[in-house]
Amino acid sequence: MSSVCAGMQPSGEVPRSKKNLEEPEVFAPTACRLTPGGRSIWGSSTARAKDMTRQLAVFLFTAFALLLASFAAQAQQFEDIGDYRVHYSAMNTRMLPAEVASAYGITRSGRRAMINITVLRNAGSDDSMAVPVSGSVQASAINLTGQRREIALQEIREEDAVYYIGTFRISNEETLTFDISVRPEDSKRPPARFSFQQKFYVEE
Repeated sequence: MSSVCAGMQPSGEVPRSKKNLEEPEVFAPTACRLTPGGRSIWGSSTARAKDMTRQLAVFLFTAFALLLASFAAQAQQFEDIGDYRVHYSAMNTRMLPAEVASAYGITRSGRRAMINITVLRNAGSDDSMAVPVSGSVQASAINLTGQRREIALQEIREEDAVYYIGTFRISNEETLTFDISVRPEDSKRPPARFSFQQKFYVEE
């Protein structure tokens, strides 16, 4: 091996001070391994761990995005506002996989639901695809008795996707009317508003 890790002495004669000449020296092992070329692999192991964490995060987000997209597609819920289309969906958080909920700080509970909003800029031609955009997105809900709930939305951005999600409490067989306000970041128009209604069921 051509080099050694910090904190280790090379093989051969071990230097000693005159005062401790007759006392054997003790060398504490270090958490370091060397490649045949003498290069420490501590850094490469750390890099591999970071890369695995990154891959897991991408996998969880992909699973999360596919789940949200499937709900939006099944419900066919969207609102056209000028050059943009806003997709939206709501579901019980119990339907989320535990790993996905944990990764995004979402509490899985049969008494909590989640709203998901995505803003897409319409394609300019048949050969191009709609582009996800960020912006100012707000949401609130009101039940049939007039109780209003403000929903704090979190922006999730990964790769080429942008989602706005927020959670809120629900009661069994509760009907909520959602008020949504959207203003895409590259739009000069005032925020567009629309509403939709959905009934929720508690899942124990």
